[in-house]
Amino acid sequence: MTAMPALAESNPYYFGGLLAYNQISNVFRQATGPNSDRLATTSLLAGLDEKLGRQRLFVDTSLQSNRYRSNTALNNQGYSLKAGLEWATLERLSGVVDVNASNALADYNVGSNLIPIFKRNIERNRQYHGLFRLGLVTRYSLEANLMRRERNFSAAEYAQFESRQDSASLGLSYKPSATVALGLAARHIAGVFPNYPLLFAGILVGSAEDKFQRDDIDLTAEFAASGASKVAARLSRGKSSHSLSYERNFSGITGVINWTWQPSAKFNLSTQLSHDTGQETLVAGLNQNRIVSALQTTANYDLTGKVMLNAGATISRGDYTYPNINSSNFDNITSVNLGARWAYSRGLTFGCQGKHSSRSNSTPQYGFSAGSYGCYAQGLFY
Repeated sequence: MTAMPALAESNPYYFGGLLAYNQISNVFRQATGPNSDRLATTSLLAGLDEKLGRQRLFVDTSLQSNRYRSNTALNNQGYSLKAGLEWATLERLSGVVDVNASNALADYNVGSNLIPIFKRNIERNRQYHGLFRLGLVTRYSLEANLMRRERNFSAAEYAQFESRQDSASLGLSYKPSATVALGLAARHIAGVFPNYPLLFAGILVGSAEDKFQRDDIDLTAEFAASGASKVAARLSRGKSSHSLSYERNFSGITGVINWTWQPSAKFNLSTQLSHDTGQETLVAGLNQNRIVSALQTTANYDLTGKVMLNAGATISRGDYTYPNINSSNFDNITSVNLGARWAYSRGLTFGCQGKHSSRSNSTPQYGFSAGSYGCYAQGLFY
């Protein structure tokens, strides 16, 4: 909802606020008897983007207060934080260290043989990342990535979705020309679902740690077809295994391809096609699918110097598995969104947006249709 501003170099800091009001057609994503409500959100915004010699420090953060008109038990406070440091030495070393963190109301009706709940449930996500790059010669560089992810929930019913994982990759990239870059890397992931449910005859009898790991060989390529068109792709051959949820084990090919097109200064289009395991899919949300194929596209158009339009769509198709049950099921989600914003001045913006999502699942109670629409006003001081 919030469009973060481009900061002027003369003043790298900003702070401000946002007021939003939305109508939601199906708060709990129920298959029948949708529950509608109105949501008012107040946000405090702050950030900076500053060069420090060869380094760059950036921070974007927001604090939110969310208030429902009818479902007041869902009222909550949330936040989001993205901060990091891009660094470089006088020699050939460079990289970035960054952190992403968020607290927000979790999605309802997520499937996975979970009985729907109708109470406040806060999802907490943390991600810590480091990229280290060594430029060997003009066309070659050696890159290492380290990442830590953590997810937990306030509702005990969602404990089975809590997870921790660490990943590391080491690779060599080659840039034969200004328009082409190629890469080869080895990637390892290790993690755990600490509260994986144990069922006996369909009855929950306890929980245990489901440890998982994944190993991949990644081939990457980037190609600037023209000044307006760029393509980036990853093709991976790998294998993942779980100590308990063996029905989610996978061995095969995964990958992603992204195409960006900007034929003019006013219009840009980004399209992404991905095929990956549920834990690593680029589709947002709680995804317990064994394998997910997704198509995402976003478009932005500057109607005038002050009026901007945006639209997007996502279609995902998942191969779903239930805990302790070796069976495959489908889990398909489609969502579309439209929005417009008016930049009254550099610091004052007004906007409206609408979104609709629908889900079909082999278990009818996990299907839903939900929509929302609303408007906001954002003011920033530099």
